Amino acid sequence: DNRLTIEDLILRLHTNPRKIFGLPEQPDTYIEVDVDQRYVIPRAMPFSKCKWTPFAGMEVVGSVRKVVLRGTVAYIDGKILSEPGFGENVRRTTRRAESQRPTKVRLGEAIMPRSRKASEVAGEIELVSEPSLATKYNDQSLVGTHIVSVTQFKKDQLRHLFLVASDMRKRASFSFDLLRGRVLGSMFYEVSTRTMNSFSSAMQRLGGSVVYMRASDSSVQKGESLSDSVKMMAGYCDVLVLRHPEPGAAGTAARATNKPLINAGDGTGEHPTQALLDAFTIREELGTVNGLTVTMVGDLKHGRTVHSLAKLLCLYRVKLRYVSPPSLSMPKDVTDYVEKHDIPQTTFSSLTAVLPETDVLYMTRIQKERFASVEE
Repeated sequence: DNRLTIEDLILRLHTNPRKIFGLPEQPDTYIEVDVDQRYVIPRAMPFSKCKWTPFAGMEVVGSVRKVVLRGTVAYIDGKILSEPGFGENVRRTTRRAESQRPTKVRLGEAIMPRSRKASEVAGEIELVSEPSLATKYNDQSLVGTHIVSVTQFKKDQLRHLFLVASDMRKRASFSFDLLRGRVLGSMFYEVSTRTMNSFSSAMQRLGGSVVYMRASDSSVQKGESLSDSVKMMAGYCDVLVLRHPEPGAAGTAARATNKPLINAGDGTGEHPTQALLDAFTIREELGTVNGLTVTMVGDLKHGRTVHSLAKLLCLYRVKLRYVSPPSLSMPKDVTDYVEKHDIPQTTFSSLTAVLPETDVLYMTRIQKERFASVEE
């Protein structure tokens, strides 16, 4: 009812209690709150021992979505993940050096610490026996699903993916056997450094293996079609990753196989996994995606990453700003999609005009390989 601000909540539920009871800082411990969710309090809360509450039937706004204790997810969307006895007496918590403490950021949807790099926390990770992530977080499983376009995702699926990604990020310096015995087929019809190696590295760190097919030294040179190449590779692999210069090629390839296929970029079409990474990075660095103004700059006509990101951000409450020459503006099919989802979007010719209100600045290069000539 606008009687309490986010700052008021922090003061009353965090800052003051710490001062009153002399509690130490709790590193990597925070909650995520959806301040817009409305619901009616039930007769008995799920985790109540007395099975009664005087607030039953009251409509309230705002709910806790996730609780992280000492870097471990203890609660997510109504489910307790930590085992009994996981709690600790915080008075006995050893204070860390000031430089290692997380920085709190205040944003519209959540109160959470700015995440540290995996290299900074790797030394603190203790490998313990626990259920695999596939078992632990299987509510929104995408097993067996093609990843062709960001338009196929729902908000709950993103929340699930980002939860798993956050957990996996802490394990980035270690290898384990989650995908032992599985094979990834890497099919790249365009040159790539980061995307190809990131998929390969991830698969191998998870215990799997990778086989490669490059168009330059494969049967493609003999006239083999994309569909036939996909069917052939699917016979050797459990999952396929495809990059292709033609827009829509990923959809064509997906229809040729029952094995899950991931679109790693199809010409000027989409790059869904890059958009997922971009949204995850924004969420990790700023605490939320909601309420932000995202400015995209550069070759918006040919840049598949901005096409996917603009569409994916339609799942959040954002404002989009486009800065480019008229000849390299965002394609109409993308702007139409954004407009259909009631996301404010504005085009500018100068970065100076939009920079003061920008929260996230997304810079893209000129896609020289997409032009017909140097003159163009």
